[in-house]
Amino acid sequence: MNRADATVLTTSDAATAIITDGLRASGASVASWITPADATARQSGLFARTASRSAGWGLATAARTVITLWPTPAHLDAMAPHLLPYLAPGATWLQLGPHPAESAAALAGRAAGRGVALVHAPVGRTPDGGLLLSDRHRTALLRRPLAPAVRLWITRIPPLTEEI
Repeated sequence: MNRADATVLTTSDAATAIITDGLRASGASVASWITPADATARQSGLFARTASRSAGWGLATAARTVITLWPTPAHLDAMAPHLLPYLAPGATWLQLGPHPAESAAALAGRAAGRGVALVHAPVGRTPDGGLLLSDRHRTALLRRPLAPAVRLWITRIPPLTEEI
């Protein structure tokens, strides 16, 4: 199996579908991994630890771009230790979920130490569950080396008028 342009990791079938459908419509090859929607942050971390021991995890995390959208900062904190060691140097991690800026900066520093560029760009949501992205975050994402299809997907996300 070839390395995907992007891997999407979330706790929601709906969020995964919105992101993967948008990426595929832009021409990207996409893999995904979903933890149960009702999983606590601790449970999500346990799922990730178990998954990280499987061959499929290596394929999923080998993508050029990894996109995460977890519902709480605690989910990201629980998942990151089982994700970061498996990301390939040169990968770009787009973290779209909520997380305090200081903590996201610390995680970005740890990622940089492994040769991974983490861009924290929390998205807003439309009433029907679609994504919204601020111009500042869009600019930050587009500064990264991304597959053309991933770049196109980012440009298609409607603008968020107020920063998160």
